[in-house]
Amino acid sequence: MEIRGATSRDTWVVPEGLARIAILGGAGAGKSTLARRIGEARGLPVVHLDLMVFGSGWSRIPIPLARERLAAALEPGAWVVEGTYPELADLTLPHADLVIWVDQPAWLRLWRAWRKTRIHRGRPRADRPDGCAEGFGWSYAQAVLKFGAWSPALERRLTKAGGRAPLRLRGDRAVARFVAQLSSP
Repeated sequence: MEIRGATSRDTWVVPEGLARIAILGGAGAGKSTLARRIGEARGLPVVHLDLMVFGSGWSRIPIPLARERLAAALEPGAWVVEGTYPELADLTLPHADLVIWVDQPAWLRLWRAWRKTRIHRGRPRADRPDGCAEGFGWSYAQAVLKFGAWSPALERRLTKAGGRAPLRLRGDRAVARFVAQLSSP
């Protein structure tokens, strides 16, 4: 399957029979939303890594337990995994048919992260553990701004980890085109 990108020179070759997709990117990039859309379009279960890594009150789960939880969630063999946790990457990236990096400008990721905390405060979310309140402060804003930038070094690391070049979706238009292409018969 060939998918046209945001410009005429962007062409993405997407493997036929996608059954395992890993979605990465910075906070506020739209990973959870994209994962849900792909899951709906392809009939794949969605695995949110935040649910594997955190317990109530945003307490970190010990890595061996998080790895065990993730391995069990991946057991059926068909999935969409969203989240950027290097300590779990060896369970997903080498086995993914497609690795996607959602590349959004830092200002947009920051705004979306802030908006998410306002909209979902006090409400449950499918991609957030129970008992984890949405919060936005200076340290979270700094983390959003520092993490999530695309670079040639990142591309090399992801290619090495996944065994193939990642698909970089730059901006909302590229994401929308990708989802539309996956949704079409």
